[in-house]
Amino acid sequence: MIVFVIGGSGSGKSAYAEKRLLAMEAEKKHYIATMRVFDEEGKKRVEKHRTMRREKGFLTIEKPIDLGEIALDAGDAWMLECVSNLLANEMFTEDGIRDEKETVDKILKDIGSLIEQTADGVIVSNNIFEDGENNDEAMFGLKFEQEFENFAAKRYEANDAFFVKMFTDSGVMKSIVDMLKPIIYRKMRKKK
Repeated sequence: MIVFVIGGSGSGKSAYAEKRLLAMEAEKKHYIATMRVFDEEGKKRVEKHRTMRREKGFLTIEKPIDLGEIALDAGDAWMLECVSNLLANEMFTEDGIRDEKETVDKILKDIGSLIEQTADGVIVSNNIFEDGENNDEAMFGLKFEQEFENFAAKRYEANDAFFVKMFTDSGVMKSIVDMLKPIIYRKMRKKK
């Protein structure tokens, strides 16, 4: 069974997802971590998380991009933590912003590879912009601008070079927000 767990930051989604993974009947349970590490603080955080996962019997796979390279046995189970980090890692590179469709297609293909290899997995994602679909375009635009800066700040460490440029050049930030705002708005409106 493939389980998708979504929730806001600090909502308990990771703890819930870990319980779901632990309940799966698999000899090996893999924890696929997508966080990028750039400094000592990040290294300490990752080591702390590795220890906590090891105590639960999880085998950690540190893979911030290219999940399609992961090889699992048919009887294994896995947990992907988390899709929003993976999206930021795959889309925002030191060379700039990768094409949206190309990025989404790659992520879906890579997750599909995990699903094809095993019967059991848990996919975790942050729920950003969750109330945007109920707003008109002007209100959505205002909320998007506020939330995007928070979202970008959280991803700053994981994509240091790109975000340094974005935060130090207001024109780059405005260009990105202006580019993404109508795309996301249209996609959310289509869901209704």
